[in-house]
Amino acid sequence: MIKELVKEEIINSHQELTKNGVLAKGKRELGAHLRGEKLTPLQALFAKCYECMCGYIDGRRDCESKSCPNYSRMPYRGKNESKPAHLY
Repeated sequence: MIKELVKEEIINSHQELTKNGVLAKGKRELGAHLRGEKLTPLQALFAKCYECMCGYIDGRRDCESKSCPNYSRMPYRGKNESKPAHLY
């Protein structure tokens, strides 16, 4: 019962995020995930960054979380840092 309530609360908060969040890379992808659509690995990464950054509510910027395994593909990373050629 508690797990179901927590899951429902998480889904509601994510739906609110996709409804009110800033238009940025990951918003559309997060919405697609919540609708049960299949995402590519890169789309899933953008959705996760969008969710982790709370919809970029304070602006599309670098999260500066260099310890995150997804940081090398973060969509709004600093321009001086190189990105990998492809996602594994």
